Amino acid sequence: MYKDLTISLILIFFITSTTQANTDLFNVSTLIPEVSGATYDSYQNAIWSVGESGKRVLGRTNLSTKETNVFPIIGHEIATDREELVEDSEGNIWILSVGDNDRVRDDIEINMVSPLEAIHNNSLTVQRTIKIQYPDGRKNVEAAFYFDDKIFLIEKTISSIAKIYTIDISKDSSSIQTVKYFTSIKSLKTRFITAACIDKSEDVFILTYYGTFKLNNWKNSKEVSTKTVNFSPFISQMETLVCYRDQLLLATEEGAFWLEGNK
Repeated sequence: MYKDLTISLILIFFITSTTQANTDLFNVSTLIPEVSGATYDSYQNAIWSVGESGKRVLGRTNLSTKETNVFPIIGHEIATDREELVEDSEGNIWILSVGDNDRVRDDIEINMVSPLEAIHNNSLTVQRTIKIQYPDGRKNVEAAFYFDDKIFLIEKTISSIAKIYTIDISKDSSSIQTVKYFTSIKSLKTRFITAACIDKSEDVFILTYYGTFKLNNWKNSKEVSTKTVNFSPFISQMETLVCYRDQLLLATEEGAFWLEGNK
C-alpha cells in the first residue's frame, strides 16, 4: 500500500513539475472548442487552430498581442473529425478531416484555404478538396506534416507500429486519391500519436500520450525509430504540437497553448 502511494506521489510531482516548467502563452477555449490541430504562420506571426467538431471555423492568434480572431470556412461543407492543420510551402493551410476512431467513415478528406484571405476578409474560402482512402483499410489519423509537395499522415494506433502514408498535393494532383504507404514508426512510446510537426531543419516531431519524440532518419528508413524529447504522461489530453521557431508549442484539447521548451 505504502509503495503504491509513494509511486503515485512521485508521478504526480513529476507531472506537476513538468507542467509548471512550461511557459503558458494563450487559451482559445471560448472560441475554438475541442482544439485538435494548429500550425504556425510566420508571415502573420500567428498560430492557426481548429476544433475537432462543431462550428466550421479557424482561429488565428496573433502572437504579439495574444488576440484570437475566428474565421468561418465557406465554399465547401467540411466534414467533422478535423484533426490537424498543415501549412504547405506556399503558405496555404490544409484542414485535415481524417479522424476515424471507429473506422467507419467514407468521407475522409483534406481541404485547402489561404490564410492571406483573412487579412482582407472575415472568412476563409476552401480552394481545394482532396478525398482520400487507404490501400489497406480504414485508419484513424490525428497527426500529419508537410514535406516536398506531400502531406504525411501518421496512423494513431494502440500497436507499437504506426504506419505513415502520403497524399500528393501538387497542383496537378487528383482530387480523389488512394494514399501511398511510406514507412512505419516502430516504438512502444509511439502508441496513440495525436499530433506531429516538421521544423525548418526537416526534423519531424510527434506527440503521443507519453510525451514528445523526434523521428530518426524518417526519410530513408523502412522502420523509423524515435528519440525522446520529453517523456511526460500528461494529466490533460494533449492534441496539438507545433514547430514554432526553435521550440515546440503544445496544446490541450481544452485550448491551452504553451511552450514546452527547446527541441
